Amino acid sequence: MSTVTRLAKLGAVGVLALSAGCGAAKGPAISPTDASTTPGHPAMPALRSSINAAVNHADSVHAAGSVRDKGQRVSWQVNLTRSGDVSGTMAAGRTRVRLLVVRGRAYVEATPRLLRQQGAPASVCRLICGKWINAPSSLRTTFGQARWGNLMAPLTRALSRTALSYAGPATVAGQSAWELNLTGGGKLLVSSKGTPFPLELAIHGSQFDFSQWNSAPKPTTPPESKIFHT
Repeated sequence: MSTVTRLAKLGAVGVLALSAGCGAAKGPAISPTDASTTPGHPAMPALRSSINAAVNHADSVHAAGSVRDKGQRVSWQVNLTRSGDVSGTMAAGRTRVRLLVVRGRAYVEATPRLLRQQGAPASVCRLICGKWINAPSSLRTTFGQARWGNLMAPLTRALSRTALSYAGPATVAGQSAWELNLTGGGKLLVSSKGTPFPLELAIHGSQFDFSQWNSAPKPTTPPESKIFHT
């Protein structure tokens, strides 16, 4: 197997680990009521509806997360579009991969560190380092697992399967927020100014951060000169 093909498969394995970790973040069944009994708090049913509407109508977001999968930490920092494009980095254990998915085409960036981890000779790095490896067609379905539906699953599950209760005001990266408790453990912080977009979710030992709702940079295809075709 060529070094380039191994690199493409490494990216695919990382994406599978990522999507598997997201799938593990399940919440308890939703309770019959969302109630806050203290005056002055946001009305939970209305707030919950607004949060769901904001997420369901968003077309892009910057998402960061970290989960444990099969004993290792899997993390990501990516820009996502609802249409399926992805750009950013992910790490599984000691392996870090920069990945790009645009209109169904998947790429992994060749870096000196990644090549060293794969035992590639220096001559290979001189050929492809700094370029994007065009993933073989057989792996494009695998890369497709790193998409909106999978990476946003912990958030959508939390909103659909758990009840919310008001915990108090908070600040996230300088933004005013409301902190909401989740039944069964965990917390969700949403913007308290304007549209109540989710900013942070902590549940079952994992944390997920969200920013740049509807304004995250859209992934674009690299210049042809920056693509190494396998």
